[in-house]
Formats: sequence, C-alpha cells, structure tokens
Amino acid sequence: MAGMTRHRFQQRSHDLRKSEVGEVTTQDSKFQKNRLRFNLLHWLIILCLDSFIVYYVHRLQTKYPAPLDHNGDNKGRFIETSARSYLEGITKFGPRPVGSHENEVLTVEYLLNTISEIQQKANIVHKIEVDSRRTSGSFYLDFIGGFTNVYNNINNVMVRFSPRIGARDSLLINCHYDTLINVTAHNAFRYGLKEYGSKVDQLCLDLFYWVKQSPCKQEDFLEVLQEMELEEKYFIRHVQSQWLTLGPVTVRVIKHYAAVCDYFSKHLLSKEHEKNDNYCRICACLKDKNTITKLKFVASLANIFPPFLKLFQTEGPGLHILHDECCSLVRRVFGRYLKADILNKKIKRYLFSYLPIDVDILKHLEILHPLMQHQHGTTKRLKKFIAAVPDVLTDIEVDSVLEEWMVYTHEDIHENWYLKEQATDKTTYHRVAHYWNNVFQLRNSSGQPKFMKLQKFIPYLLTLSHGNADVERSLSHNKNMLTSASDDAVSCALMLEVLRVVASEDKSFRNEIIFLFNGGEESILQASHAFITQHPWTENIRAFINLEAAGAGGREILFQAGPDNPWLIQLYADHVPHPFATIVGQEVFQSGIIPSETDFRIFRDYGGLPGLDIAYISNGYVYHTQHDTIDMIPPGCIQRGGDNLLALARGFGNSPLLSDPGQYKHGKLVFFDLLGLKMIVYPHNVGKIINLITVAAALIGIGKKITGPHTGFIEKKYIQHLGKATGILLISWIVTILVICMIGFLTDLIGQPMSWFTNTWLLIGLYAAPAGLVMLFINEAAKFILFDGFPVWEVESLFFDANLTVFSLLLAILTLRDISSAVMILVFVLFPLLIRDRITHIYNPHQFFCIHLLSTVIPFTIFIYSMLTALCLFIPMMGRTGSNVIPDMFIGVIVAVAVVLAMSYHDGSVSVERLEYYENNKCGVVHKNGTWSLKSTYPYYYYQHIERTFHDHTGYVYKHDSGIFHIPFDRNSIHVLKPYVPELRDVVQNDCRGPYCGWPYFFPAAFLFKETYYISSSAPKLTPHADLKRVKVTEINEKMQRWHFDVTGPNYVMVFLSPRPGVDVVKWSVGDGNTHPTQLPPGAQQPQYFIYYSYGLTPDKPWSFWIDVQINGTDETRHGLLEIALGAHYLTVDGSKKSTPELENYIGSFPDWALPLAWPATYESWSF
Repeated sequence: MAGMTRHRFQQRSHDLRKSEVGEVTTQDSKFQKNRLRFNLLHWLIILCLDSFIVYYVHRLQTKYPAPLDHNGDNKGRFIETSARSYLEGITKFGPRPVGSHENEVLTVEYLLNTISEIQQKANIVHKIEVDSRRTSGSFYLDFIGGFTNVYNNINNVMVRFSPRIGARDSLLINCHYDTLINVTAHNAFRYGLKEYGSKVDQLCLDLFYWVKQSPCKQEDFLEVLQEMELEEKYFIRHVQSQWLTLGPVTVRVIKHYAAVCDYFSKHLLSKEHEKNDNYCRICACLKDKNTITKLKFVASLANIFPPFLKLFQTEGPGLHILHDECCSLVRRVFGRYLKADILNKKIKRYLFSYLPIDVDILKHLEILHPLMQHQHGTTKRLKKFIAAVPDVLTDIEVDSVLEEWMVYTHEDIHENWYLKEQATDKTTYHRVAHYWNNVFQLRNSSGQPKFMKLQKFIPYLLTLSHGNADVERSLSHNKNMLTSASDDAVSCALMLEVLRVVASEDKSFRNEIIFLFNGGEESILQASHAFITQHPWTENIRAFINLEAAGAGGREILFQAGPDNPWLIQLYADHVPHPFATIVGQEVFQSGIIPSETDFRIFRDYGGLPGLDIAYISNGYVYHTQHDTIDMIPPGCIQRGGDNLLALARGFGNSPLLSDPGQYKHGKLVFFDLLGLKMIVYPHNVGKIINLITVAAALIGIGKKITGPHTGFIEKKYIQHLGKATGILLISWIVTILVICMIGFLTDLIGQPMSWFTNTWLLIGLYAAPAGLVMLFINEAAKFILFDGFPVWEVESLFFDANLTVFSLLLAILTLRDISSAVMILVFVLFPLLIRDRITHIYNPHQFFCIHLLSTVIPFTIFIYSMLTALCLFIPMMGRTGSNVIPDMFIGVIVAVAVVLAMSYHDGSVSVERLEYYENNKCGVVHKNGTWSLKSTYPYYYYQHIERTFHDHTGYVYKHDSGIFHIPFDRNSIHVLKPYVPELRDVVQNDCRGPYCGWPYFFPAAFLFKETYYISSSAPKLTPHADLKRVKVTEINEKMQRWHFDVTGPNYVMVFLSPRPGVDVVKWSVGDGNTHPTQLPPGAQQPQYFIYYSYGLTPDKPWSFWIDVQINGTDETRHGLLEIALGAHYLTVDGSKKSTPELENYIGSFPDWALPLAWPATYESWSF
C-alpha cells in the first residue's frame, strides 16, 4: 500500500533514530527547552482549530433568520410579529390544564374568534370550514408503566382549508394548547426583604426551629424567660409565602429579644454549636446592632395589612372595590414614612404607575359599585373595559350592553338594595352580588327583564378572582405562571399564522390541509385520539405533521418520521429552508430511552398514518415549568419555525405524492442535516451498500499490507502487531468507559449526584479529563511495553490501521443490524480512508500532521454537531427522569464515548511529531479534543396535599391520614431542599400498602422513583368528593362475575385495581376490552391495573364502567376479592385552578430555583 517514498522515509527515520541517540542524550537541556516551545505552539494551533470548530457549530445552532413584520413587501411571507401576537393571545390566560375555564372556554373562544377573522379575510378561491366538538372515548397506551386512558368531553378545534372546488386528500397539522398545572407562591414580601437587605424573616425562622428542636432547649429558654420575668411563650412559626404572619412573629421576637441575646451569649457556650448553621446565623444577627431596629420596622409595616386582607377574605365579590382599596393601602404604607406633601406631589404618581395596581381594567370595574350608578362617565368606562376584553362579547352584544347600561344609570334604585346598616360611626353594605340580583329582577312594562344582556355580562365580571390569594397575588412579585409558551402554544401560533398566509394567497392548493388545535395532549394524548378515531374529516387524511416541544425556543428538530413512506423525508428536504433533522434522533426516541410520547404515536398507531414529528428541544430546563414564557423564545426562532412550516404546508398542499406515493410508499431513509445548511437523504438500502463498500475498502487496504512486500520493521509480523494494537485500542475504550461509570457511581454514592446540572463545565473535570487521561495512559503504557524500540512512523501507522479496523467492524455490525444511525460511524471510516490513507508521498512530519488533521476535521465537526444536540437534550432531561435513574453514569458514558471517538485517531499521530525531535530537536503534542458546556438550572418536583382513606371489605375505615405527598423527579430527591425548607426535617419515607402502593400517583410511574416522602398535615377541604359505587353485580358463570361501577369526582380521577391472590381481572369495558397490568411499583406483589380518567367540561352523569372478575376459589379471598382505589386530583374544580392554603404556604417556603408542581388530591380505597 505504501510507495517507495514512504518506505525511504520509514528507513530514514529508523536509521536516524539509531544514529542520533547519543547526541540526544548529551544535549538534553537544549532539547527540553525546544520541546516545551514546540509543545506550546502545537497545543495552541490545535486548541484554536478545535475552538473554532466548536464556535462555528454553536453559531450555526443559534443562528436564526431575521424576524419579519408587516412593514415592507412581505406579502405571502410568514410574519413573526403576527405569530407572536397570536402567542400572546393564547398564553395570556395562564395555565390551561384540561378541565379549567382557561382551557375549555377562554382559549377555545380565542381560537374560534381568531380563525373567524382569518376566514373573513380569506381569498375567495379557498374554502375554510371550522369545527369545535367535545368527544369521549378510551384507549390503551403502552407508555411509562402502561395504562388505559379514558376521557370525557375533551375538546378539539379543527379547521379544514381546501380549494373551493374540493379535494380528495388531506394533510393534518397538529398542535395542542393545553398545559400542565402549577401552584404560584406569593412572595412579594420576601423579595422586598431581600432588596431591603434584611434577614429578619430568616432570623424568626431560625429562632422558632432552634427552640423547637428539643425539649432541653425549650426548658433552657423557658428558664431564661422566667429569670427575666418575661411572658413564658415560645416563638411563632413564620410561613414565608404568607408574609402577613411576619407581623405577630416579629412582635413576639421583639418582646423576647433581651432574653434571646442573654440565652445565646451566656447559656450556649459549647463549641459544638459553632458547627450548626442555625446557630451561626442567629449569632450573626444578634451581633448586628441594627437587628432590633429592623425587627421593629418590619413589625410596624406588616401590621398595616391585616385590615386590608380581612376585607377580601369574605366570600362575596370584591373586585369592584379592589382598585380603590389598593390605592388606599399604598397611601397608608408610605404615609407612615413620608410627609404628605412629598407623597402627593411626586411619589404617589410614580408608585401608582410602577405598582401592578395601575391597571385600567381594575379602575373601570369600579362602575359595578352601587354608589357609582349615577356618576358621570360610567358608560365610557364600560366601553373601554369591553374593548380591553374583546373575547367576552360579540359586536352585536356590545351595543345591547351599552344601551342597557345607559338605562341602568337613570334607574331609580332604593338604597336598601345595597345599604345594610348605617350608623354614625360605621356603614355596612350588602354584598354587591345581592345588589345586582335585585337589579336583574326589574321588569319592563311587558313583564320582560329590563337588563337581559347585562344579566349575562355582569355576573361574568363578578366571578373574576377576587379572594385572599388573588389579592396577595396582585401585590406580589409573582411571575410563576405556567403559560407553556413553547409547549405548545407557539406551535398553535405558527399554525394560525400559516393559515393566515395561505388563506390570503390567490392560488389554491391541490390538497386539503386540516389544522387541528387539540385541547388534551398533556392529559396523555387524549384529544388526538378523540379526533383521529371519531371525526369524519379523518377519512381523507393521508399524512400528518405533529408539532411539539421539549424545551423553549431554539431550532425545531425533525426527530421522527414514517413509518415507511420515505417521500415524507424527501419532501421535507426539498422544501424547508432551515433543515434540522437526524435519523439518530428517531432511533433514540423510538428505543424508549427518552421517557416521553407525542401525538405522533396516536396518529400512527390508531390512525394508521405516516407523518413527521417536529419539536423544539433547546433550553429543556424550562420544559413544563413557569419559566416557559414568551421571553424565553429568542427573536427569529418563531420566524425560522414558521418559514419551515409554511414551506411544508405548500409542499404537501401541492404534492401528488399525498394521494399516490407509488414507489415511495415503502422503505426507509437515512437522513441528517449537514450543520443546518443542507439535508443529506438517501435510501436505507443504499446506505447499507455505502457502509459495506467502505468497510470492504478499509479491510482490503489492510489486507494488502498483510500480503504485500515487507520492508518495514513491523510489517514482517503485521497481523500479530495489528492484533496487539487493536486489542490495546479496545481495552482502552472499554476501560475508559468503565472508569467513567465508576466515577459516576461513586459520585452518586457519596451523595453528590448531578453536581454538573447547574454547572455543566464540571463535566470536563469529572468525566472528560479522566476519560482522556485513562485512554492516553493505557495507550502510551501499552506502546512502551509492547512496541518499545519500534520505528515511530510504523507504530503510528499500525495504530491508525487498528482504529480503522475497529471503526470498520463497528460500522459493519451496526449496518448488519439495520441501524441507520451507523452513518455517524461511517464518517470516522470514510474520510480518514479517503484523505489520510490515500496519501503516501508525504514524509515531512509537519506536512503529515496537517494532512492527518484535515482527514479528521469533517468527522470531528459532524460529531461535535451531534454531541452538542445530544447534550442539549439529555442534560436538562436528567432533572425529570425519576430518582431511580443514575444520571451521573448516563451523562458520564455519553461524555466518555465522545472523548473516545474524538481521541482515537489522534493518539498515534503524536508519535510522528516526536520524530521531529530527532531531526530538529523538536517534539509534537498529544491532540486531545476539547469538550463544551451548556447553561442549565432548576430541579423538578411534584407535591400533593392529600387525604387518604382505607376501607376493608365490611366498609370499616381502618386507616385515615392526611399530609403533603412528595414525588422528587430529581436524583437529588428532597435532600438538596432540606437546608432551605425546615418542614422537610419531619419528612418520612413512604411505604407500599394498598392498590398502587396506597398513594395517588398521577401517572403509572411509581417504578421510576427510588423513594417518595410524606409530611403529616391537616386534611384538605376539597369538593366535589370522589366516590366509587358498585351499582350492579352480574353472574356470568360459576367462577366469573361482572361488576358495574359509577365514578364521580373532579376532572382527574385515577382508578387503581389490585386483585387478591386467586382472582383475575379478565376483561373490562374500557380501552380495547383487554386488561393490561401496569408495571409493578416497588414493594407491590399482586398485579396492578391503572385507569387514567379525565374530563373537560363537567359531564351530566357519572362515568360508568364494568369489569369481569374471575374467582379461582382460594382461601386468600375471604377478606375480599378485589381492592379498588380512586386517586382524585383537584387540578381544577368547576373550571378554576384549585389549591389549598397549606399547600401554598408550603410551596412558598421553597427557594426560587426549585420548580414545584403542586395540587391537592385524595386517595380512597375499598375492598369488594
């Protein structure tokens, strides 16, 4: 394989090495100086090359097109500003879980009104049909642990866009507008204290828990109080989210302040206390002379608020007085510290514009107050309010409401309707709802209600939130509203804008496009199943595009396509201007490594359709959190996604392949984008041929070395030495990965898992550097032992061939196993083979080294591009994969594989540079490719305020408790929170008893969690009560019965079934009729069955189902045949988000970087 030039160079290098050994030894000092200079130079060159590649790839991944607006000649173009306005329209409603008023009514109305506007402006050549319907059904889904999904009244909004002359074939484009639920914490006072620089709230908490920790401390402190003749009362617990509790708490601390100073300065002198964080914080505060002043200031300020809060703790509507009372509160607060003239001149105007009370809607709602009836300008204020909420009334209704309001302002209404009691010192009023109910009773001369339209409009306003929590929220520094801008409101905004653009064009498409805005994806793919299995428009659908998100912003990736129908990928490649797709993503996602599913699966499995699955994956840390906001989507991201979606809509809309794919219906494609610039697409079978030809070429080249002339020192025993080099290489790979696994395991074992989650640069020191050092040490040690004294060039050539052999064999194995992702290994064989192994006339080490780097630049660039994408996806995902997964081992292996692949070819090439030392007193370097880091944040938790009740087969309640149920999705579990949340000191680990372990899991995912926790508390007060009734038992045969049940409860009810030994659940009325046991949670022995039930609007009758129970007649059934439990989740109740004071107090004590998703729930089990 090598020519005479290379042979001469090999011989020359070998002879030169022999002849100059003595000279090298005598000039060692000079050599070391030159060697250091040479090393630094080459390190600098390689570092610059690698840094440039990483920088270039990163820039390509974060480069977005310029966003367009309506200015200029942008007709027929996707406009980002327009799409952002749609996005704001959807997200303004806040969280939109299934069953909430925001999801079932407000968002639906917004979509329908927006589509109606587009419909009115559409070109006459297009036909636009709109449908919105609620559907019920059920299906089995082998996802997470496996469960049967039942839904009722789930809503979809659908638009069929077709040519006026009609079309036979349709493309479906799908998004979802629903979200998960979240609980907000009202923490304005905390933020204020933080800005103020005071640690008063922390001092109060530390004192409370210090005394509470042990009876001994309580007795000691009580003695100090007695000595100083102070009131013998302990400290009060301050709840950080309920900032009004700080008033009485600080008052108690002020009363005992002298005793506190005496206690900590004289009675606690042991040095053991110095290791206690609470003790250190308390002592630091007590040494500060300003602490008592700060306590008095906070106590004075906090005591202003209770009267205001008490006013809004009543059940009656208070929105009509909220603005005036908030303004009065601001005046009272600042009036204590500022002179009246200063406050009235400048500061009042500034405060009222800066604080969230300067809201026109609140000002306008004052007109609902009875005393405002005859005030001038109320009609104008009502008109402004209606304009601010355009989705409430139609244009026709607006005129009627204004006319009736003018009549109302001139109506003669007796003061007894609103005046309850009047005295010289106090006046009390009836609830405003009482007043308006009387107004609505007024009749005209014909006996009809005078205010028919107002009777519809005013109650809508009075039911707006006005209670305690909302008052606090209006004055809170609170942005914790889960709007799910990326998951998946942005996709809905893209679809609305694409619909607007194509509807305005003067040329119709060949095919129909159905836009599906589904209202139930987060409830586990319910709405897509409802549409694809029951809607009449599905008959003509031939393919679909599903739009999803697992992050916020960035580039949207095509990560799944098919099944079969390679024309889909080809159409994507031919039309999208900004491609981002990879076959690796498809095979990884479909392998089940990623614990997620999309509507793609429903359309594929239940609709039998091929399609494309496209999702945003950047910044996955904000996925399903309150940080997924519009601000997280950089300018240009929406433009990029919109350009691609519009291009796909036009491509599919005019493609004849939609109706007849022909020869393109079957088969599989290998696809990936080349740095986002160009799509590479070719048939899977062609890819197999390319892979195998490349493998054959590499092995033939190596075979020629075996059978060719042997002039080199190594080539005389080439097979033997190649086997040694290959063995060394494989051992170095395996040992490197095993060492990194061990490091990951030990990191987890010592209680420091995911230390890189918020500091991803630590991956370099934790995994990348050790992996590189281990691999380098093994290779160098093996070369020193097995190849000492061998010509340097031939050792390098031998290890290059060993790498080529290993990569070729790996490529062959993956190809023969039909793994299309083998293309990632192909580049590590093809380019070194074409560039490096073809060049035989280079004998200058510098020139050779440059050629070697050139042969690895393309594989390294493609590799870095893929690895950055993988880390961008997987690192944030580790925060929500459950506590049973060891993320340090998983991420460590990814980094180790990256280092192994990046270093393999370069290790041997360093030896050639060392040869230069013998010629010019210079030495080469070890080329180790760098790694990278990404930004990160936030751990992930689920919390439920629960009440549990267990019945035996006689109906007797043998167990009842209540508390906070903790489900940590993070490997760190709750341990990372314990220093910040004192309540967690009382936490206990949960046991497993009863159906599905006796806990109200929202998903059948108990097996994912190493441990869950529980803190006892008072029971939540929840309605409607979840109830299960066995209404009928039918004998099928002597061993089988059919049990009929009715279930009532909130929007989300999980049914857990656990048969006793000797009893089988053989059939039921839900799903496909076949029972499917879910994966057993830890500690469970008997089969467990999981039914997920939810509804949108409240159904008019209970959910009914039956199960067939087969009894095998064992003694185990004497205490009951079957245990059934209901896990009722109160995410929403009657359309409104639900929480409890205990839950909000608890969540409010969490640090800002924690992401709790929380709601109330109940668990009740029966034995039948």
